[in-house]
Amino acid sequence: MNPVVWAVDSASVIEIGDLVYQDTDDAKPASSQADQGSETANQELLAQPRRKSMGNTITTKPQAKMRIEHQPLAHCGQRVLNNCPLHGGRQVHFDGDNCPVCEAGYAHAETRGALKWCEQEIARLRKVERENVRLRSRIFELEDRFSEELADLEEGPPCEEPQRPEDIVAVWTDPKFRCDQATHQLARTYFGADAFPFIQTMIGPGSLGVFLGAEPEFAPSTVWYRPCIDDPDTYGRIRFDPTDNHWLEVHLAIGREAVARADGRFGVGMPDIIENLDALAAMRGAEELLIDLIERPAWVSEKLAEINQAYFAAFDLLLEVYRDAEGASTCSAFQLWGPGRTVNLQCDMSGMISPEMFRRFVVGPLAEQCEWLDQAMYHVDGEPALVHLDALLEIDSLQAIEWTPQFLSVSAEDSGGSRKWWGIYRRIRSAGKSVQAVGVLPKDVAPLLDEFGPAGMYLRVNAPDQAAAEKVEDVIRRFR
Repeated sequence: MNPVVWAVDSASVIEIGDLVYQDTDDAKPASSQADQGSETANQELLAQPRRKSMGNTITTKPQAKMRIEHQPLAHCGQRVLNNCPLHGGRQVHFDGDNCPVCEAGYAHAETRGALKWCEQEIARLRKVERENVRLRSRIFELEDRFSEELADLEEGPPCEEPQRPEDIVAVWTDPKFRCDQATHQLARTYFGADAFPFIQTMIGPGSLGVFLGAEPEFAPSTVWYRPCIDDPDTYGRIRFDPTDNHWLEVHLAIGREAVARADGRFGVGMPDIIENLDALAAMRGAEELLIDLIERPAWVSEKLAEINQAYFAAFDLLLEVYRDAEGASTCSAFQLWGPGRTVNLQCDMSGMISPEMFRRFVVGPLAEQCEWLDQAMYHVDGEPALVHLDALLEIDSLQAIEWTPQFLSVSAEDSGGSRKWWGIYRRIRSAGKSVQAVGVLPKDVAPLLDEFGPAGMYLRVNAPDQAAAEKVEDVIRRFR
């Protein structure tokens, strides 16, 4: 069955599925005629000469509408049909009834164009409808989660800062106080750009040492460690034993409370357990260990290998408690998140040893850790440690390097975004590793990203208030 094709006046609007009739020289919708009062009378009206019903009507989805137009041009008498589907969508002038490009009849081109437009419009509307269904589903999901989280916030966190325990040990180790304090701070912090909320659970800068026998000494803002190795010649093998390990249980208790409190709404940071020479220094004492590097180098290398095995066992045991629903981990000390074993590594004692000693004692165990971890970043602590940067860049399995200037907290000129450190960042990026720049001032964000671009640059920026943070976000959006 072939459709009947007629021209349509530019003033006529025909709905898809309308019954039409042939007027003097064009088609019009049957609805334009006055109702004759009965079906028979209406049919007789349409059957009159020059007003007969078309044998076949154009039918498709009733939602779509079409308006077929042509424009007479007064200066030349030609007609224009825009986007004719018969010759690539170009604008064509018609003189008479035939298209000068494809030689199809003008009415034929108009009808074909209308049909093509309807087909495309219906396809577009169906695509929009599918996307809207997906978006509506996502909106409902977010609304449900928002309602749940709003209810949680109405119940807690506490409106007032939790009372600090009088006992300094409880300040560091009481799970309820640590989580009350953390959620109180989270509720009053604006996390802009890629910053994310998490509970910080660290009990000092190096918990592996206390798991292995060192004793912590708690101070208001840090934790010191009393060594447990008095005589290296008689001290046995370093081994991690999770049974009856008091300080391990303290860490696990804080982790369990934090994970329950977070309930998937925010992260829970892994303790900063620390490794390598720093862990051995907590057990032996820093000064004594420096002498051992000269007098007992073989013993030091043996103990570092044992510490690595203890690190692997302790890390996985903690990860079972601290990981999130996706199996990812959060590193408290340097605000990292990543799938699997993601952590920051360090050797702050490296600032007191030569590049030769660093390569002899530190690089091997460090490279073994990087191979074992899923994502590893190394913390370079102060200018004295920069002499080891070349050795770090040679470790293929180390993905990122963080730089902490020695006077970061006392001088704006030493902020992480200062131009004086750009050479360091350039060396790191040229080696194919990412950079974490800490203590970056808001004014330094744009120059840093202009110089290095956003790829491989992790900038930690503290702003004095939310308005200032939002201005930093506006700057960052230019580089997304």
